[in-house]
Amino acid sequence: MSPREIHSGERSFAVASPRPTRPVPPQDAYDVHARAQAALLGKKTITIYVRKDSPKERTISLNPIPEGVDPLTLLNAGFALDGNSATFPVDQYTFAYDADEENGDITAIRSLAGEVEDAERGNLYLEPWKKTWTLTKAVHSVETLLVNWLHKLGYEVKFG
Repeated sequence: MSPREIHSGERSFAVASPRPTRPVPPQDAYDVHARAQAALLGKKTITIYVRKDSPKERTISLNPIPEGVDPLTLLNAGFALDGNSATFPVDQYTFAYDADEENGDITAIRSLAGEVEDAERGNLYLEPWKKTWTLTKAVHSVETLLVNWLHKLGYEVKFG
């Protein structure tokens, strides 16, 4: 282990470096804050990914799967489990009830497709907001719910 010199203005000092390291570059200021806070609090970080599968569908993935979460909880909420990831399909009919609530519960994710079909046949009154629901609103709804749920479990969240 050889020391290296660091020069800071008028001062110079040596720092021992046990092995060469390459820091992982942060994605943005929020990512830097999330990593620092997680490290200080000893929290683990879960990354949420959003992938475009088609013009009408997105896949949201959690990696890694949160420790201590029963796989049946994820499966019952509609997630597919693959290795250390959990994936969930989102289309324009996906809605997460109470997504803005801090106690987020992933079992609150539902599809509005049946209601929309019934309304189109005249069998059901469709609330005005459901008529203007979009894929972007659906993705936002699910992301908000997942972030709140993961925070409740004690995880920091970042988007990748």
